Amino acid sequence: MSYAQLLMDCQRLAEWLLAQGLQRGDRILYALHARVPFFCLLGAASMTGAVLVGVGTNYTVPEIAAIAGNVGPRFAFCDADVVDKVRLGSGLEGGSVVCCDRAVAGMRFWDDCLDDGRKGQRLSPALQDRMDEARGDDPLFIIHTSGTTGRPKGAVISQGNALASARAQSVGFGAPDGCDPSDVWQHQVPCNHVSGCIEWGIAPLVAGCSMILNDAFDPLRILENTQRYRATFLCGVPAMWNLMFRLMDARSFDLSSVRWTMVGAAPGSQEMFERLLRIAPHSSNPLGMTETSGFCTYSLPGEDAVGLAGNVGHAIDCLDCRIVGADGAPLVTGQVGRICYRGASVTSGYFNDPVATAAAFDADGFFVTDDLAYLDERGCLHLMGRNDDMFLSRGFCVYPVEIEMALLAHPDVALVAVLPIPHKVMGSVPRAYVLPKAGRCPDARGLRSFLSERLADYKIPRSFVVDQNLPLTSLGKPRKAELAARIAVEFGLQGGGR
Repeated sequence: MSYAQLLMDCQRLAEWLLAQGLQRGDRILYALHARVPFFCLLGAASMTGAVLVGVGTNYTVPEIAAIAGNVGPRFAFCDADVVDKVRLGSGLEGGSVVCCDRAVAGMRFWDDCLDDGRKGQRLSPALQDRMDEARGDDPLFIIHTSGTTGRPKGAVISQGNALASARAQSVGFGAPDGCDPSDVWQHQVPCNHVSGCIEWGIAPLVAGCSMILNDAFDPLRILENTQRYRATFLCGVPAMWNLMFRLMDARSFDLSSVRWTMVGAAPGSQEMFERLLRIAPHSSNPLGMTETSGFCTYSLPGEDAVGLAGNVGHAIDCLDCRIVGADGAPLVTGQVGRICYRGASVTSGYFNDPVATAAAFDADGFFVTDDLAYLDERGCLHLMGRNDDMFLSRGFCVYPVEIEMALLAHPDVALVAVLPIPHKVMGSVPRAYVLPKAGRCPDARGLRSFLSERLADYKIPRSFVVDQNLPLTSLGKPRKAELAARIAVEFGLQGGGR
C-alpha cells in the first residue's frame, strides 16, 4: 500500500466522520490490531480534530467500560473479533460502533464526490476548514497508563507532542544517521500502547519508512518477514527476543538486511545485546513512557554490549532531562534521584484529572516521574528502578532493577521481577520471580551462589520463585502489581504489600 493510497483512505474516513457530525475534541474509542484500519483512523483523526482512545483487543468488557466511562466516546472503531465486547463496554449503539473489517475498507463513496482528473487530491470545503482549524496543542490521543502504581490515568498527547517525539526518534534512532525512506520497520505491538501508536506507528511514517504490519507477535512470522521483505529495523521487548533467539538457534534465517536492533519496555541483558550486535552493527536500549509520547532516551552510537545493558542512553533532542532529590532540588552527576523531563513531547496532563495533573509537574514545568536513576559523566541515564519499587532492608536502600539486571546475566534466566517481602528482623527482604529460559530449570541455590559474586548480601533475594507462567503484560513485562497482590495474600498484608 502506497503513502498516496493511505492518504486517500484517511481522507475518505475523515469525510465520513464529518458527515456523521464529529466535532473537534470528540473522543473515538478504538480496539484495533496493527493493520491498515488503525492508520486510516489515525490520519482521519488528525485531520478532523478527533481524539483517539485505545483499548487492548484482549481487554475485558469491564476494562473497556472503565476507560469509556472516563472519556465518553462519540464513536468506537474495532476489529470484527472484538465488536461485541466493545459495543457492551463502550455503551454505544448502532452506527456509532464501526467494525473496521467491513466499513473502512468499503468507504469508496469519496470517489463519487470528486471531479474527474482530481481524484484523491481535492478536499471538501468542510474538511479543509476543519484542517485549517488544527493547532499543535490539539489532543490526538488519550493514552491510559498501565496502572502499575495505582488507578490508570489518561495522559493527553497532542498532535505536537506526537510529532515532536516521532521526529526526534527518526533522527536519533538508527545510528549513526537516523532512519529514512529506505528503511523497513516491522510493527508487532499493541496499538493502544504508546509504543504501537507512536514509537512503531507515527515515527516510521514521519521518516517515510516502509512498514510491515503484524496483527500480533509471532516470532516465526517476524523472522520470515524480515528475511522476505529485507527489514532493516528489528525491535522487540526481551520476551520477544528470547522467543526469536530460540528459533534462530534451531534454524537459519537471512537477517543480513537488518542494520539496527532495539530492546524496549524491560531491561535487556549483556548476553542479549551481544547477540543483537552480531545480527546488526547498531543497537539501542531506550527508555520510554506514555507521558513523554514514547521514547525519552536513546543509546549513544557505537555503544557496546556492556554499555547497552548498563544504561538507557541520553535524552532525545526535544527533551531536557534532570535528576532531582526528595526535596525537588537538582542533583549532580552520580547521585540517584527521580528523573524529570520538560520539552515538546511531554504531555500537558491527565484527562479529566486536574489533581493528578497538578501533582505531576514541578514549579519549573518539569514532569516528575517515578523512575529513579543517575546521570553519568557522558549524560547517560542509569536506571535504578521506580521510586515506589525501592525498599529498605537492614536499613539499606534496595533497588530491584539492580538485582534484576544481575539475574538476567544468568544463562538460565529469561525474565525476572524482584519485589520485597516482609521479614521480622530485616523489615523487608528481596524475593525474585524468575521466568526460566526454555528447557532450563535454575534452582535457588545456584541463583543465590551466582549473585553472591555480584551483589552485597542484603541485595540477594531470600527466596526465589521459578515460574514458567510468570504473569506478563501485553508488552512482555512482568506484572509486578499482580505479583505484589500475591505477596499481600501470602503474608496477610493490606494495600497490595507496599
